[in-house]
Order: sequence, then C-alpha cells, then structure tokens
Amino acid sequence: MSDFKKTVIRLSLIGFACGVLIGLGFYLMGNKEDHVGMLNIPAYFIASGLYGMISMGGSAVYDIEHWSITRCTVTHLIMVSVGFTVLSWLGGWLTDASFMIVIVAVMLVVYVIIWLICYNSYKRKVKRMNRDLADWKSLHKR
Repeated sequence: MSDFKKTVIRLSLIGFACGVLIGLGFYLMGNKEDHVGMLNIPAYFIASGLYGMISMGGSAVYDIEHWSITRCTVTHLIMVSVGFTVLSWLGGWLTDASFMIVIVAVMLVVYVIIWLICYNSYKRKVKRMNRDLADWKSLHKR
C-alpha cells in the first residue's frame, strides 16, 4: 500500500473519531429532539463521523506534491462542501433549503478564513526558513 493511501486511511480514521466527538458535543449542548430523534441517534453519529472523515481524510490532497496549492485547496473545498451538503440533507440536519444555503455560505466563509490563517502562517515559516538558510550559507561560504 502506498504512503499516500496510508495517510488517507490514517487521517480518515482520526477524522471519523473527531467528527463523532464534535457531533456528541453538539448533541449534548442542544435540544436533543431538535436535531435527532431517538431512533436516529446512531445515524446522527455515523453522519458526524463521515463528515469528519471526509474533511480530514480529504486533507491528504495537500500531500500530492505535483499539485498546486490552488488545486489542492479547491479539491478539498469541493469535497468538504459536497460532503457537508449531502450528509446534512441525508441526516436531516438541515431540512429547509434556504437555511441550508445560508449554512453552506457561512461554512465557505469560515473555510476561507481558516485557509487564509494557515496560508499566512506557512508563508511566515517559509520566509523564516529561507532567511535561516541564507544566514547559514553566508556563514559557511568558502
């Protein structure tokens, strides 16, 4: 099995567990009857886990070295958005279409904000590494 497949499996399993835990948090914080009936509790937690699995397992696309950061980001965004929309509809989390559009729009804004924070953080790290490398090279010139 390739390293990429192992990474996808590892991240997906971690994502499933995180999704279930986040779903549990929402379940415990809210009115249980509002977002899940007693017979649908297992389906609710499975859907929460699947969404975590899609989100985190899908982040493995960033390990594809020959892809641009834009291609990785757009691919991950599509996976997360489609996954959320389908699971929300199937799970009965969002039954009103207009409300679902608002939630998806909010999710996209949050996604972009998180992406910008991560991008700027990595950009600073790369600048620091390049500066350190230039310093090292200047110290070790012959």
